[in-house]
Amino acid sequence: MPKFKYKLGHKLRCKLTHFEGIVDQRTECLNGCLRYSIVARMEKSDTEAKQLEADEQQLEKIDNGLLKKEKIKKTKTGGPMKFKTY
Repeated sequence: MPKFKYKLGHKLRCKLTHFEGIVDQRTECLNGCLRYSIVARMEKSDTEAKQLEADEQQLEKIDNGLLKKEKIKKTKTGGPMKFKTY
């Protein structure tokens, strides 16, 4: 199983488009490709969030993004749930 190079919360830049944003999702494909979803900071005039999906090879780390400011706390979301069997 391949290791992800970047963590959730890192600030990345796409080498092709120069799009910058924070990693909010990571995906491992069946063929071994590692993909990231990065979301840009919204301006007041924006009506929708700008997002880019890219392979790990075309991304570069700018800084630790959200991780440098505060520790992200993992909270339980309620799933997956365990069911009793009768």
